[in-house]
Amino acid sequence: MAIPNESRSSEHLLGYSLYHVAALKADPEASHLTAALEPIVSTVRSAFAARTASEQAELEVLARYSRADFDLDEACRICELEVLAAAGKDRAQANYRAAFPKGLSALVAERGRSQADKVRSLVAELKKRLPDVAERHATKLETLAAGMIEAEEALRAAETVTSGAMNDERIGRSELVRQLHRNRGALRVLYPRNRRRVASFFPPAYSRATPEPIDDEGEEVEDAEQSAAAG
Repeated sequence: MAIPNESRSSEHLLGYSLYHVAALKADPEASHLTAALEPIVSTVRSAFAARTASEQAELEVLARYSRADFDLDEACRICELEVLAAAGKDRAQANYRAAFPKGLSALVAERGRSQADKVRSLVAELKKRLPDVAERHATKLETLAAGMIEAEEALRAAETVTSGAMNDERIGRSELVRQLHRNRGALRVLYPRNRRRVASFFPPAYSRATPEPIDDEGEEVEDAEQSAAAG
């Protein structure tokens, strides 16, 4: 009859609680215990749905962020080829070093606003030193850099929403577990010498993968008490 703790998934706890609520409603002497439990179950169910929705939204934003990052990297690679050709394939040449002071690899290793800022510096150097290359690449690079910043901001906002939803869900699970324990205590008051009946209000082994541990006031104690009472 061990009650799962708040580290279990919301899905698990909601299923566990559904069984418990149904069992309480089936007993007229215990049905009043659903009054405090059902609003908490509803809160956890809503929090679970909100967290799931926020994670899905975050995944979509992450996909757009990854695409923005990939497209900007590709544009930088294509531009670098033209700069390198203009430098006579000499990466030590002044124009090349001005455009890519740490090489292409350092630029594409950047992410988000940091990369966008370096791409803008690249564009400024191209306009000053290699106007022909700048004419072909500056607009696209600037547009992609702006898109990279927007994508990063959107991802951070989505991550914040998901973090809040996860916290709300965790708080709801904790309160649900506490109420389950309170209900078990109330049932022991209702049925003080019948722990088997108290146990019947809870799923005996809800997880197929991990059987519920035996309660520290287990069946052996019950059997001994019942034998003593019969004697």
